Amino acid sequence: MDNPLNSIKSLSKNHLYRQLISSAIDSLNNNNYDEAEAFAVKAIAIDCNLPDAHNLLGAIYELKGDNIHAERHYLAANSLDPTYLPAIRNIRRLTTFSFQHKRIHPDLGNEKLTILE
Repeated sequence: MDNPLNSIKSLSKNHLYRQLISSAIDSLNNNNYDEAEAFAVKAIAIDCNLPDAHNLLGAIYELKGDNIHAERHYLAANSLDPTYLPAIRNIRRLTTFSFQHKRIHPDLGNEKLTILE
């Protein structure tokens, strides 16, 4: 018989992970990249097997101009879940020629893509 405390711990762990992801997205939307990065890293420490935090780290690095590290985190997110569309979109966008001609906001997994002026 399963211990009910295990499911409570699991729920609270998942809740904390989601809160950290949400806080990272809020920080990104406020252009606070360092704070967003700290939240994403904490989320990975809680559960390194989910793609969201790696995708967000990729977006953070991309917005900082570090496309090498951005691509690595997008690929990590994709390897954790090959069906995770935000990572697929970000990899595709980051590695296409047209990316260099217009700036498109990374897919954070929670919003529609927008072109930045």
